[in-house]
Amino acid sequence: MHFLPLLARFDWFIKSRTAMELQRRCNTLITLIERENSEIEEKEKAEKRSKKGSKASSAGDKGGTPSKKGESQKRKNEDEANASKKKVRK
Repeated sequence: MHFLPLLARFDWFIKSRTAMELQRRCNTLITLIERENSEIEEKEKAEKRSKKGSKASSAGDKGGTPSKKGESQKRKNEDEANASKKKVRK
């Protein structure tokens, strides 16, 4: 029965917030999760590259660094889309 007080607090939190506050919180959480996932993916890619690089370095592979331009452009587009949604709602 320890779970019920926690559920009641969560229920109160949801009921005591406006739709805009809940939307803002959800967007924040989604953004944080997406960033965390992209960091994990980048680390995995770096590990794969380092493993390939160590094998291919003896064969003369150059192993350049990936461009972050596409990633920053994607974030910029998402930010612009979020800003336009906020303008429409006002």
